[in-house]
Amino acid sequence: MCGIVGAIGDPINESALKTFHTAFYLNELRGGDGCGIMSMSAVGGAGIKRIGMPDVYKDHEATSDYLQTGKDYEEITKFSSGKRVIIGHARAATKGILNNDNTQPIIAEHIFGVMNGTLKGERWNKNEEVSDSNFLFDAIREEGPLPVLEAIKDEPYALVWVDALEDKVFMIRSKDRPMSILKTTSDSLLFASDYNFLDFSARFHKATIEKNGLFTVEPNVLIVWDLKANFVSRPEFVGDPKEYFGKKQ
Repeated sequence: MCGIVGAIGDPINESALKTFHTAFYLNELRGGDGCGIMSMSAVGGAGIKRIGMPDVYKDHEATSDYLQTGKDYEEITKFSSGKRVIIGHARAATKGILNNDNTQPIIAEHIFGVMNGTLKGERWNKNEEVSDSNFLFDAIREEGPLPVLEAIKDEPYALVWVDALEDKVFMIRSKDRPMSILKTTSDSLLFASDYNFLDFSARFHKATIEKNGLFTVEPNVLIVWDLKANFVSRPEFVGDPKEYFGKKQ
């Protein structure tokens, strides 16, 4: 059981960022074998249709230990940096040894991804020292998302990944792994594997939530956010992944 938590906005506002910080800390309850965080910013200010490459910081230690010493974490989460997306992960190791390569986010060239799940197929377990997540995001990079999602359709998973060439964030889950979204009234949203982490963190920081703005993501539904859009937190697409990725083939 791993944990995913993140935020999206233009930029992510201060209230949402504080909510993310608390949810990221709580996320250790879902895994203490490593943690990581990544973020992306708009380059050049308002109206610039270019997004910087993700900053990624990770270590194979528990989140609470990382937060005690993580100067990189403080830098990456500064509100003044104008982040459009920030994604955190806590690892509960089920496949692969404990090292930074297996700690998420996984970096596969322009694909930066996090997963909650354990894949059983042979192609995801070709080397006992390498995590299934590494094989998965390598496959997304090499083959594209659609054939990979078809290959894991019966597996337990929740995925969030960034394609840095397209400046887009993708989210999808199966029925066997949770994911929830919280929408604020200030055009920032948060997401997490654990519904209760979002609920508690938002209430603690008195974040203003939209009516019916905390909900569970439907299984097998792809959600896509365009980081270059004027309203980043409003999805570009919600629906069948075959409809979205099929148009690109």
